[in-house]
Amino acid sequence: MTQRFDELYIPRREHQQIVTYYKKLVVHVYQKLRALQAERGDATPVAQAGNPEPKTRTIDADAPPDCGNVVRVDFRRQRRSGR
Repeated sequence: MTQRFDELYIPRREHQQIVTYYKKLVVHVYQKLRALQAERGDATPVAQAGNPEPKTRTIDADAPPDCGNVVRVDFRRQRRSGR
């Protein structure tokens, strides 16, 4: 069982390193995009270019509590209705 666990999960420290890397990457790409827009003279800010209003998430009362950065995937087969 520990071998399977080691195959499926990564240590917290490694996860934090990956998250930190991608945060830095996003900041770098965002700064590059802003520089290109300024060079081009585009007056539309990046945050408003796609969606003017950010979507908000609704919280379902029956949903399980939020567990931070844990992702749950349901691999069970779903029954098809109409058989």
